[in-house]
Amino acid sequence: MLSNLVRIQVLSPEHVLVLSHEDVLFRTTNEGLDWHEVNSSVTMRTFRFVSPEFGFAIVSGEVMRTVDGGLTWMPTLPVAGLVGATLSAIYFVDELCGWTAGYNGVIARTIDGGRSWTTSRKPITGGITRIQFADRHCGWAVAELNCPDRDEIATEARRLWLGAGKPSGTEDSNWFEAERSCRRTSGLLQTSDGGAHWELVWVTPEPIGLSVNANNVFAVDQHRLFQSSDRGVRWSSREIPKKRVDGELWCIHFTSEHVGWIGGLFGVYGTTTGGASWLGGQALQLTACSTLMLAPI
Repeated sequence: MLSNLVRIQVLSPEHVLVLSHEDVLFRTTNEGLDWHEVNSSVTMRTFRFVSPEFGFAIVSGEVMRTVDGGLTWMPTLPVAGLVGATLSAIYFVDELCGWTAGYNGVIARTIDGGRSWTTSRKPITGGITRIQFADRHCGWAVAELNCPDRDEIATEARRLWLGAGKPSGTEDSNWFEAERSCRRTSGLLQTSDGGAHWELVWVTPEPIGLSVNANNVFAVDQHRLFQSSDRGVRWSSREIPKKRVDGELWCIHFTSEHVGWIGGLFGVYGTTTGGASWLGGQALQLTACSTLMLAPI
């Protein structure tokens, strides 16, 4: 069963890609009935496909591209301003135009498929963890505004583990609880000029997942689903019912105003009601956008 999911991309109701917390990419082409590892020999941080065959990913610290659905990967040119930095986010709107970013806060853009890159400025300090665009001009990014260092989080996670009696199998939950207790905060940035300039839209005390579809922008933290139907001009939010959605939430993907998925520690959950109700868990199977092959939970 799939669990510990950190990225989701739905290419079609039948064709879905997910990335696990262990940096392994899985694919289904039959609405979630079967899942297969795409390439177990690569270590992948995040990915973006523009078609079933053509995609980009951060693999072993580099921006790489594939033309065969992820079976093989080829490096692009190094990104100026990000050499030596930990790359954390990538997004392409087509085979030529895309963006990548790092934990050092630099955002870079290419319009030639990675043969050259230009960097941009943003209004705050902090690393970038997500980036998505509706087209070549309008986009959003998630920035860590206050990110405790890894040693601080590890110390707190160990304290939680010892306090709970040293239980096994709790490493992920202890780590994310430690991040929260260390007061990690995130902000949503927005651009309307292809990433040349960015503005801070709002701040949340917990990590944000991000999904863009046409005029609809969705974001999720551990408690709420945020939605804008006018590319970020106005926002609404609704609580995520924890009785129906368990565990940490790390990623989100919507294909329309009403149909989408969120994923995290205990698998994938789907909605056909814009987040008013959710179906899913570890055994989620994806079907045509009108239905999900699960009973409500």
